[in-house]
Amino acid sequence: MSLRAASKLMMNIVPPALLVLGTLGNIMIMLLFDRKKSASSLTVFFRTLAVSDMCLLYTGLFPEWIESVSGFSLRKTHDALCILITASYYIFGILSAWLVVAMTAQRATSVIWPHKVNILCTKNKSLVYILVITVLICGINSHFLIGVRIITYINGTASHCTADFELDSYYVFIIKIWPFIDTLVFSLVPFAILIVSNVVLILKVSDSVRKARVTFACGQSDQLNSRTKKVSSMTVTLIAVSVTFFLLSAPLSFYFIIAPYTPGYSELSQLYSEIRSFSFIFVNLLWYSNSAVNFYLYCLTGSKFRKEAKELFCCVQKDTVNISLNTQISEAGVSENVDETEF
Repeated sequence: MSLRAASKLMMNIVPPALLVLGTLGNIMIMLLFDRKKSASSLTVFFRTLAVSDMCLLYTGLFPEWIESVSGFSLRKTHDALCILITASYYIFGILSAWLVVAMTAQRATSVIWPHKVNILCTKNKSLVYILVITVLICGINSHFLIGVRIITYINGTASHCTADFELDSYYVFIIKIWPFIDTLVFSLVPFAILIVSNVVLILKVSDSVRKARVTFACGQSDQLNSRTKKVSSMTVTLIAVSVTFFLLSAPLSFYFIIAPYTPGYSELSQLYSEIRSFSFIFVNLLWYSNSAVNFYLYCLTGSKFRKEAKELFCCVQKDTVNISLNTQISEAGVSENVDETEF
């Protein structure tokens, strides 16, 4: 099988699978947190992240899959759709990344300053954080409003939704400068913050386990084992979220950094053109998969989340539902002063 055929097959099979998994998973997240009688700050982030991931899948991946299967490009039907879909591709991708950062940073904040949780980590403050993040991300990507349009070649036989390279200053910006901004804002800076936040949390829960071993008597080994299990579950979840985010998003960002300094398709042999095309499709689908796997990642690494998801799926009604990862932190003894239902 040639690389061209492999690329076509990958674009025909992988997107519908991601759309199905992502739609089911993100809807489950929204349903699970909707069952809570009072939304906590973490709940607001989780639900917003699920919405953002859904928007990315259906404004980015879905049109690309339709074009691959049928040849119909929604981007090329009008300049407005060209701008909207291109901007959505970046806005929702970056928004999802920073929502993960905000959630993790809030958890770290609740550990470092447990007495200020009721001030810094409230539901209303979370809404403000989300609003500020959204406005800033939209501002960073506002250049697409003036720099992207449908370009029709002289012969009129082909058109593309792409950057308007007739604008010399924008050509330099989008080719030489934007890839670095995009990589910093979307990948490197968020991952760095996640590392710091997770280190704080892991050190805290490790200290909690150490203190528990000293405090608990030998006859209370069952309590110690239960607490250790909860700590391990929470720690694995934190590490898994961070590593998965970086592994799935970094390849596409690095591709955009390297691409401007490699020969164009017209300058490459057919084999290398196919390699470059296959590489882009592969890393692009990896990036989209990050918006489809969160629910399954939470279920895989979080025992409490997995339990509540199973109960919801089996239509088991409970009087009280608490699936927040913050509860796992509280129960693990990360902060004795943090309320279990609020961040």
